[in-house]
Amino acid sequence: MHDDAAMLRRVSFCASLPDAAIAALTAIARPHRHSVGTLVQLEGDLAEAMYVVAHGHIKIARIGSNGREQVLNVIGPGGHFNTVPIFDGGVCPANAEALSDVTLLALPRDALLRCGAGLAEAIEIIAACLAVGCRINKSQKTPRTDQLLLDVTEATLA
Repeated sequence: MHDDAAMLRRVSFCASLPDAAIAALTAIARPHRHSVGTLVQLEGDLAEAMYVVAHGHIKIARIGSNGREQVLNVIGPGGHFNTVPIFDGGVCPANAEALSDVTLLALPRDALLRCGAGLAEAIEIIAACLAVGCRINKSQKTPRTDQLLLDVTEATLA
């Protein structure tokens, strides 16, 4: 449990969270171990959890209409994936495959939402997740990403 809290503290959106929020996340975190080559999630599946990489590396990729794989990211220790869909009830946006033996901390959607019910820390957790998810490197910015951010902002303000 202490190791899980220390691991969560290394995650970008958790770094400045209060101890109560880290304790709430640690209480629901479930370790999952996967061997190299294992598909952890499939694009289009219902997002049941957000994952934090504790050990190893995960490849995030999509299969294009031409059948070719497009690698979107490689995530190592302290990184996370499937962050936005667990809050909006959406689907996994891409495949996640273990590039090595990995240990993930799964933060199940239902447990995360339950632990947040009535906790002020939940707002801080969600705000921190969304802030990290919405940061875009200026070199990657396109008219499409501008529209996506506008859509998210309008939905948040509605």
